[in-house]
Amino acid sequence: MIDGLVYKEWIKTRWAVLLLTLLGLGVTGYALLSLGRIVAVRGVAHLWEVLLSKDVLLLDALKYQPILCGLVLAVVQWAPEMVQKRLKLTLHLPIPLGRITFVMLSYGAVVLGLLFLVQMLILWGDLSRILAPELVTHLLVSVAPWFLAGWAMYGVATWVVVEPTWRGRLLRMLVSYGVVSLYFVAETPRAYQDLLWVVGLWSLLLCYVAILSIYRFKEGVQ
Repeated sequence: MIDGLVYKEWIKTRWAVLLLTLLGLGVTGYALLSLGRIVAVRGVAHLWEVLLSKDVLLLDALKYQPILCGLVLAVVQWAPEMVQKRLKLTLHLPIPLGRITFVMLSYGAVVLGLLFLVQMLILWGDLSRILAPELVTHLLVSVAPWFLAGWAMYGVATWVVVEPTWRGRLLRMLVSYGVVSLYFVAETPRAYQDLLWVVGLWSLLLCYVAILSIYRFKEGVQ
């Protein structure tokens, strides 16, 4: 029955996943092409100089794409559950509530994780051709919080969508805005380096915060 639940989520979100994948690949390609143009016009030495002497990443095209992916996937996956009353039926399956919600939320987290992993691998592969390993690490560590913000956005957006009351949704929107904004407070490259594993764990846990609203929905909170 768990397999059927995962398949249901895939059928519901497959077109959105395809579009988000194309978006991610397109934005990644655009960011790398921008670097390629700099190398073609000014040379690799200039690119190295900019990265080493200035607080510039040159990958800003990627900055908000992950949170857009997290938001879209959350809405596509969970809005039909609320609007079409599907969630109420799903929660009556002969499976513990905690397991149902864990599987559904894990589906979204895994889909985003795979998309972001592919993007990071593409970045690593292309950057490794023109930059020293230290500079590749510098860039990847610097952009990692943006991808973790995508996970966080998925979690808090789902938390908002499945909240059964409008007052609760408005409050959660404000909290969610504050939470996601924290990922973009520091503009300096590698600002989150020492806390990256903490931010990663926090982001993963946020993927499951919607369980609280789902329990409220199950209890019939109005």
